[in-house]
Parts: sequence; C-alpha cells; structure tokens
Amino acid sequence: MVYFADINDCAWVTCSGHGECVDGVNSYTCSCDVGFTGDRCETDVDDCVRVTCSFHGTCVDGVNSHTCSCEAGYTGSNCETDIDNCVGVTCSGRGTCVDGVDSYTCNCEAGYTGNNCETDINDCAWVTCSGHGECVDGVNSYTCSCDVGFTGDRCETGNCLNFLQINPVSTKYEYD
Repeated sequence: MVYFADINDCAWVTCSGHGECVDGVNSYTCSCDVGFTGDRCETDVDDCVRVTCSFHGTCVDGVNSHTCSCEAGYTGSNCETDIDNCVGVTCSGRGTCVDGVDSYTCNCEAGYTGNNCETDINDCAWVTCSGHGECVDGVNSYTCSCDVGFTGDRCETGNCLNFLQINPVSTKYEYD
C-alpha cells in the first residue's frame, strides 16, 4: 500500500502579493484580490477598457479604479466640461470676455486695446493739428487745442496777422 502525503502547495506561492493561495491536493489556486487576475494574480485588470474620458482626456488605470487626466482647459470626472476662463475676468470694464480653450480673449470697446482692454488707444498718434495746435487724446476721439489765432478741427484756419518783411526797417501787416 502506498500512501501519499498531501503537502501544502501554498508554502512557496505568494500569488504576487495580490491574492490568497488556496491549497488543493497536489495543486493550488490563487484567489485574486479585486482588480487583479492571472494564475498568480500578477496582472492588474485594465479598468480603462470600458471607460471613456471624452475627447479631452486620457484614462489612467489604477488598482480597481481609474482616473481621467484632462487636457488643459477641461475638467470633470470624464473631462467633459470646458473650464470657463472668463470667470473673474472683467476686461477692465471696457470689453467683453470670450471664453476659449484654456484661454480667453477680450473684445475691447472702441478706443481701447490690450489683453484686458487696459490701454486707451492714443488717437493723437496720427494727428498733427496742422502744426498750429496740440492734440488732446480722448477715448476713441481727439481734439486739437489750437494756438492763438487758429481754429478748425485740426487748427487749419488762421485768423491772425501775417507778417511780411518788406525791408529791415519797416514791417507790413496784412489781414487774411
């Protein structure tokens, strides 16, 4: 008569640290922890197989879990929500904020420029006031402060005496 002694087959099996060894007769099986599979529980189950992170995210597999890593400008559990970048943006009170993807743009009112409409455009940059006055910048406008004797939108009309040199001793005055 031959006797067989059943030995503990689990004495040398660790189930990769992700399960529990169950001893059988000349065999063993690994009962895997949730999230692991394989003969020795060596494989992390890919939880991203059945997950969609929208078009704006990438699934990152965890142990019996997943997370969606969102592109810049998106949020939400599946990266489905465009972040409103206009929250708290005032465009200096001189424009309208337009939300973009991870950005915003201020559409400035006439006369203003800059990323946040913070700069009054210098309307005098291209105005000369005909050389007879000083340009005063306004908001989307300008005025010419004319020298004495000149009038008009650009100080183009002179109402003063013209001096004409006749000879070194006398000067003739003429009116326009």
